[in-house]
Amino acid sequence: MSNAAKSILVFGVYIVIIGFLFLIIPQPFLSLININNPDNLPVRLLGMLLIFYGYFYLRAGFKEHEMHSFYIWTTHTRSCAILFLIFFTIMGWANPLVIFFGIIELAGAIWTHLALYFQKKQKK
Repeated sequence: MSNAAKSILVFGVYIVIIGFLFLIIPQPFLSLININNPDNLPVRLLGMLLIFYGYFYLRAGFKEHEMHSFYIWTTHTRSCAILFLIFFTIMGWANPLVIFFGIIELAGAIWTHLALYFQKKQKK
């Protein structure tokens, strides 16, 4: 398994875990973004969607030869997450601690990007 595939797989596991936490025990995460309604259906739906999202990453991690383009696309979206979270914090919509999750996403995107870069360089 290539390093790029590993980075996608690890991110998938991370997203699935976060999804289950939002689904089962959302209050700790909701308090980070100043929402105090743990029985809120949209939050649990978010957990479900994160699980589905993570599933795509898990599957893509095991299909590295067929999913190279997907790996590249993920670096675009995952590196932008931190910008949204910083904006949400500046606007007062979220606790600054949510930026930590953006840092995790950015680190994962950088890992995938570098792995793809070195993989391409090795093939030459």
